Amino acid sequence: MSGSLRVAVDARYLAGPRGGVAYTVENLLREFVRLEPGIALHLIVRPGHDLPDLRPATVSTTPSDYDPPGLRDTYLFSRGVRLDDWPVYHAPHNFLPRGVRSRTVLTVHDVMWLQSRGNIAVQPLHQVFVGWFYQNYLPDSVRRADRVIAVSHATRDALLRFVPEAHAKTLVIPNGRDPYFEPQPPVDVARLTRDLVPEDCKVVLAIGNGSPHKNHYRAIQAFLRAFAGRPDWRMVLVRRFTRWDRRMTELLESPEVRRHVIVLPYVPKDVVRALYCRARIFFFPSWVEGFGLPILEAMACRTPVLTANVSAPAEVAGDAALKVDPCDVGALADGLRRLDADEPLREELIGRGGERIRSFDWSESARQTLEVYRDLGADA
Repeated sequence: MSGSLRVAVDARYLAGPRGGVAYTVENLLREFVRLEPGIALHLIVRPGHDLPDLRPATVSTTPSDYDPPGLRDTYLFSRGVRLDDWPVYHAPHNFLPRGVRSRTVLTVHDVMWLQSRGNIAVQPLHQVFVGWFYQNYLPDSVRRADRVIAVSHATRDALLRFVPEAHAKTLVIPNGRDPYFEPQPPVDVARLTRDLVPEDCKVVLAIGNGSPHKNHYRAIQAFLRAFAGRPDWRMVLVRRFTRWDRRMTELLESPEVRRHVIVLPYVPKDVVRALYCRARIFFFPSWVEGFGLPILEAMACRTPVLTANVSAPAEVAGDAALKVDPCDVGALADGLRRLDADEPLREELIGRGGERIRSFDWSESARQTLEVYRDLGADA
């Protein structure tokens, strides 16, 4: 490949606790360098950033104190970040700052705020102010971008319902599976989880932030309905952050939930992997998602998955998970009981999961993204 490709990438999500966008950026950067060692990368970073080893690529950085997304970043980013020498700029999370003169690539991970403000927030003021920003600036960013990458067909289809004129410039490049997630020796799993979960208990694991669309309220109800009176079961709920939600708070404080549900905040990546391996069932009941990386992570750790039969979870899981109506607590509870009791089904889904994860490869995602850069750079 030619070594002349020059691209600026917003890498500010690599600072602080890692979420899905950070893992996406990190894995893409690593694969860019592996696929095209002569690439020149200009990374927009935050103070305290933690960049992966990108040798032998040529890497330069510009700091930016503005938090993406936000009004300050939208209108002031281009004043502090000069991209005159960079023919392509990639904004990897839904929003494109104004004033960028390079050719632009925008990755859209989801449009849940556009679909319903209730997907993300319960608190009325949060719905009003953050919802206003998304409803005004996400479609505007899509219209201004030269190319739009959607991380799933579900996200693309939902986006085009709001911005149909972006059809010709929008393509789907799925996320990849993080190779870090794989089965671990039982002794290591026990060492990393024994202080979190009683060693003699079966585990239903759920992972996600505290937004309503994660459906944790129904997940807890379903778990209790499925395994009521079973002291040998625990639900482990890992919530990277929480939002104001009085109903959820009251449920978590109820005596029955406190006995059977273990709520953890953000935990290190090695502990997350160990919990996947420790779990008997991985429970991902979101009623809407942009993608659903935890589904692939659980499959890679050989843990059967129960997920929703709609939106991106159904797309990502394919035929390698048990899928039910995420709004039906009874169906969710039945799914949990079935995944515990039906050993042939468990083995079948574990096998299918091992095949399914091969369809989500960061190397292929990076290769397709580099082609987008190359096409835009040739026109610059």
